[in-house]
This record gives sequence, C-alpha cells and structure tokens, in this order.
Amino acid sequence: MGRNRGIEIRTDILELLVVTPLDLTDLAASKILPEISVATTSGDINILPAGVGYKLGDNSRAEDGGYDRTTYDLAEDSYKTKLYGAEETVDNISAIELDMLYSQEEVAAQIVRNRILLGREKRVADTVFNTTTFTGAGYTSTVVTKWNLPAADFRKDIWDAHIPIRARLKVGLDQLSLIVTSDRVRDMLSTLSAVDSIKYNVSMLLQDKGTQLQALSTYIGVKEIVMVNPMADKAGLGLTANYDYLYPNDMAMLALLSPAVESWKMGGLGRQPVFTKLTNDIMYESYDVEEKDKRVLRAKEYRGEFLTKGNGFLIKGIA
Repeated sequence: MGRNRGIEIRTDILELLVVTPLDLTDLAASKILPEISVATTSGDINILPAGVGYKLGDNSRAEDGGYDRTTYDLAEDSYKTKLYGAEETVDNISAIELDMLYSQEEVAAQIVRNRILLGREKRVADTVFNTTTFTGAGYTSTVVTKWNLPAADFRKDIWDAHIPIRARLKVGLDQLSLIVTSDRVRDMLSTLSAVDSIKYNVSMLLQDKGTQLQALSTYIGVKEIVMVNPMADKAGLGLTANYDYLYPNDMAMLALLSPAVESWKMGGLGRQPVFTKLTNDIMYESYDVEEKDKRVLRAKEYRGEFLTKGNGFLIKGIA
C-alpha cells in the first residue's frame, strides 16, 4: 500500500476482490470494445484502411533480391479518455463494534467496483447502440417483422445488414459478430423458422446457453453471438430501485469486432483506450475522514470509448 496526501493505494483490496468477486454476469464491454493501452489521455492514431489484408500481388522474388511491398495511406483518427470514480463510506465505530472492519471494507470495495464496471458497460452500450451515430441506409435499418413474433425472419434481416458491411470491408458474414440481448436470443430460438431448422432431441430452449448460442450462430452464419443482459439500478443513488437492462432490447448490432491486440492499426468496431499511467484496470484507494470516524473506499479508472462507424450496422425495431 502507498500513500499520497493521506490517501492509501489499496492493492490489498484489489487482491481481495480477485479472490471474492461480486457476482456480475454477462459483462461484455471488453469483448465489444477491447481495451488498448495509451500513454496520454488523448491523442492521434493511425488505422489500417479496409482491404489491406486482402491484397493480391506478385509474391515471387525479384532479380534484385527484393519482394513486392504493399503501399497504402493510414486512416487518421483520434481518441480521448476521462477519469471515472466511485466512493463508498465505512463507519469506523460501527465496524469496530462489530469487529469486522476488514469485511466492511470488502463490501464497500465490491460496491464501488460494481459501480465502475456497470458505468463502463453503460458507456460502451451507449456508444455502440447509438441511433445518432448509425444513420442512413448503409448503417442502419428497421426490421419489417419484430423478432419476438413467431413469423420473424431474423436471419434475412441479418443477411441484409451484412450487405453494406461487405461492400465497405470486403468481409464475410462468418467474420462478423451479432450483439443482442438474452431476451431477443430466446425470441429468435422460438421463431417458426428457427424451430423448424435447428433440430435437437429436446427443445433448444432447454439447452444450456453455450449450445443455444452456437446453434443460433451456425444457423445465421455469423462468427458468434455476443449475448448481453447485465442489469443496473437506473434510479440513482438514494432512490427506490428501478432495475433495467444496460443494452437496448429493441436493437441488435452486427459488427466486425476489434481484435484484443495492442495496436491501433488492427481495425474493427472500436476500442476502449486505457490511460495506463494511472492504472491498467481499476485502482482502489482509501482515505480517512477523521472528524467523522469514517473511512472512504474509492475506485477509479481512466479510459474512453473509440468507435469506427463503418465496421458496424445497427438493426432496429426488433421488439
């Protein structure tokens, strides 16, 4: 542990939460927009243009001993990051009376950790499922029949969404990921076309999640289905709980996801730039409020969201 102006950097809390994590399931922010380390809080980046990896040339050795070299202009863009944090108070007197100061800190740390992770998830969801960003025929469409209806032809809707992506990126459907909520996955498996085409000894709805997603991915022809269903209390601090999904239930995103590699050149839907001079993930700190006999646990991160619009297609009106 280290100190800075009365603040302790709590590596012990980080180790504790690795051993006893709070039960948050189906978080997908790091899958949808993988993290990439950055040395400055904002900056310019260069990205490989579409099609570079598909160039066909003469690979034979020239008389001078050289080989054919690819030439291209890198696409220019920029990123920004921001500092986010959350705090939770531990009452020292109550904790001492209960002889459980450390366990009280553990609970407080889990609470702020959840707030950071859910906030991160919400920002990624808002960035990707953005109807202001994804506008126009080449970037969004509204389905004719909602996917929660038995007659829905969701496979055709997804195949149609692939057409403009293929025109831009020259990639097959089997290289793309479908991001959709668990409610819509259940609906898709219940449509007449899926029930008729996906044959199992028992109902697909009775299969485990992995089997369901694999069968549905194969039927559609996509690389994978990223199922998202984390929930959060959107009522705000101190108000009556109002739980809701972080991702919209009436939209799906078909996208070429970015690979989890430390290079901006490798394109895709987007990244989460992380200012690693502060921390690689979440930093935990604590400080005492002596006049009130309280200790404050703080979690913080320094990151942003970067999106490449051309690598995705927003399918709307699915419910």
